[in-house]
Amino acid sequence: MYAFTGAKSCPTQNPNVTSQPANAIFSSFSTVNAGCKDQQDNECNHDRWNTNNTINLNEYHQFRITANANYVLNLTSFS
Repeated sequence: MYAFTGAKSCPTQNPNVTSQPANAIFSSFSTVNAGCKDQQDNECNHDRWNTNNTINLNEYHQFRITANANYVLNLTSFS
C-alpha cells in the first residue's frame, strides 16, 4: 500500500510503499511528465495531464514489483 502521508507539498510526499509484501519488493511510486499539484495533506494529486482524445503514452504513474530470489510473480489481480 502507498499511503502518501504528509503535509501537502511537491513532489508527492512519502512515495514509498508502507509495508513490503512477502517474497517481493515494491519500488517507490513516481509520476512521469505530469505536474504535481499541492492540494491537501495525505494525498497524491497531479495535473497537467494530456486532455486530448489520444492517450499520451509519455505521461504515467509508475512503480516496480520485483520477486525475491528463487520466486516468480504470478499476478492474478491488481487493485
